[in-house]
Amino acid sequence: MGAGYGTDALQFLIRTLIDLYAVVVLLRFALQAVRADYFNPVAQFVVQATRPVLAPMRRVLPPAGRYDYAALLLALALMWIKLGLYGLLSIETVYIGGYVQPIQHVWLGGLLWIGVVDLIALVIDIGFFAVLIMAILSWIAPAGPNPVMEMLRRITDPLIQPVRRVIPLIGGVDLSPLVVLIGLQLLKMLLLRPLLVLA
Repeated sequence: MGAGYGTDALQFLIRTLIDLYAVVVLLRFALQAVRADYFNPVAQFVVQATRPVLAPMRRVLPPAGRYDYAALLLALALMWIKLGLYGLLSIETVYIGGYVQPIQHVWLGGLLWIGVVDLIALVIDIGFFAVLIMAILSWIAPAGPNPVMEMLRRITDPLIQPVRRVIPLIGGVDLSPLVVLIGLQLLKMLLLRPLLVLA
């Protein structure tokens, strides 16, 4: 039990730390894409946390308009680093979006593709939890300035607004966040497994 027990804990630690930083990097990409207010304290944290790594990368891959492709490349590189660390630790499987994916004896191209799918799963999860947290905060603290709420609103508006135009308020209740949450879960279920099979 000892070796496996320690390896499981180490795998959890690696996955948690790398995924958390990847989330911050992807938020940096999203904030620039939606032209968020960079005076927002949460946005300032995201900028400061990603600047040391992104600044040199941007010299090679500068932003194109609203899109910071260096941030996307960094997030993808983090997924590949995670898989590389798993390989060094002889970890045989990786957990991606509810699926257990073998990574031992997978060719290099397959591992790179698994990293891409892992990033897609993380992007869907960010969208899901951003909408969920925004919906909860709108019920708990609907009024008054809230930097977290403002940032989440800017990020989730591209997902919610198209649905809101189709589904009207029902009894004064906005069901569009619920529809988006269900849609994102369905997307993850229908998309990830076929993509992982390609590895």
